Formats: sequence, C-alpha cells, structure tokens
Amino acid sequence: MKKSELTAAAKELNKVLGLEPPIDVTQEIAKVRKLVKEAGTLIEPTDSFSVGTTKVLEELKVVVPAPAAKKAAAPVAKALDEPVNDDEGAEELEVVIEEPSPEAKAKSKAKAAPKKAEKAPKAITRLAAAARVLFNHKGDTVAIDTIIDEADDLYGTSNRKEANQMTRQAITVLAEWGALTVADNQVTVGK
Repeated sequence: MKKSELTAAAKELNKVLGLEPPIDVTQEIAKVRKLVKEAGTLIEPTDSFSVGTTKVLEELKVVVPAPAAKKAAAPVAKALDEPVNDDEGAEELEVVIEEPSPEAKAKSKAKAAPKKAEKAPKAITRLAAAARVLFNHKGDTVAIDTIIDEADDLYGTSNRKEANQMTRQAITVLAEWGALTVADNQVTVGK
C-alpha cells in the first residue's frame, strides 16, 4: 500500500471514529500503520468507510464487523418472497454475532449519547483573586503584603511574583476608581 493511501485511511478513521487524540499522519509510516490497526478495533458495524480505507484495513488484516441487521434481514426477506423447499438443497444460513469488547461498548455509548457541553470548573484568575481579597477587606486598612499573600492563597497555586504583580494592578485600578486608597504600603478599602 502507498503511504498516501495509509494516511488517507488514517484521516478517515479520525473523522468517522472521532478519535481523540487523532492519528498523527506525520509520524513514521510504521507508527501510523500500528495506530490504524489499533483504531480498527474501535470500528462498529454501523461505521462506513470509503473503498480506499476499506482496502487499507483489509491489507492490514483489520477485521471490520459486518452489520448484524443486514445479515438477519436478508434471509427473512427471501423467505417472504419465495417459498423454501427443504428437500432441494436449501442452504442453512449461519449468523455469527460477535460480542463487542468493553471498549467498543463504551465507544458505542459515547457515540449514541448526545454530546453535552462539558463545563470546565470555573477557574479564578490572579487578578480576580486579588479583587476578591480586597472586597473581603471592605472597610479595613490592610498591608499590601497581606493582600498579596491572601490573593496568592485564594488563587491556589503559589507564585509570589505573579500574585504581587496582579494584586498591585488591581490596587492601582481600584484606587483610580476611588474604591480604595493607598498610603504607606497600606490599603484602605472603601465602605
């Protein structure tokens, strides 16, 4: 198979299967082959692929499950249209239904469920942390260093330099608005 065929198949697998992370087609060809084979285990009977991708999957010996509904529907339709004479060498149809792997079941549930907008936890910025600390000291006179320490603690990740910079920016802006006053490294937050 050509490299272009393999990369096209990988891209189609990315799209049809919704792979996260997607197969990176810029990697070595051997690595892309391996990832395409691995992705082949996630293929469901309802997934459909182009002729080129199907050819690549066959060359890589990836077993693509056939839709179970089509296997069962064909004999029923024939039985309704034509009578079957058991004495005339009628063939028995064996339907093999493979139990999907736990990974395939999980993927199927993920595909079937409508995607919900995942809400990221509300993160607080260093500037917002400084503003909240200042608001909590409404009516008080507090040392700027105390405000910086409290804002750093509220943010959750200690970085004194960033906390100092963002707290001083908040103080400058709020002082310009008249929400607080600064004198001798002390902040008096308005009432």
